[in-house]
Amino acid sequence: MNNKIILAILSGIIFLIPHLWNPELIYGFYLLITFYFLIGLLFAVVTLISNSLEVAMGAHIANNLFTALIVNYNNSALTTNSVFVLNGKHILFELLEFVVAGFIFFYLLWKYIGKEKKILEDTAIKGLEVDMKSE
Repeated sequence: MNNKIILAILSGIIFLIPHLWNPELIYGFYLLITFYFLIGLLFAVVTLISNSLEVAMGAHIANNLFTALIVNYNNSALTTNSVFVLNGKHILFELLEFVVAGFIFFYLLWKYIGKEKKILEDTAIKGLEVDMKSE
């Protein structure tokens, strides 16, 4: 258990490091590095829960695509012509949004992974019953 906590914290730090060069840090350095660290931590925990890197990578890609194509802001690292452009970054709102979206994401992931494991367990038990009957 301790190794997984250390792994998640290290992953959060590693995720944070390349984001230290993003131009949006002018909007609030300490809040944004906290935000990037928490996102990296979330992705690490998602990877540990799902036992798959694809879910975290998909969430990161979806987040970046949403920012690049739908809602972006001035001085963003993703310089694209998005549908909506905000004047500045609202860090406290984004932190609150992240916490709410993170809980929803965890709930859906936990529910999906739990159902998938239950289906696999039921299938394995039924397969075992069939094998036992045929003997």
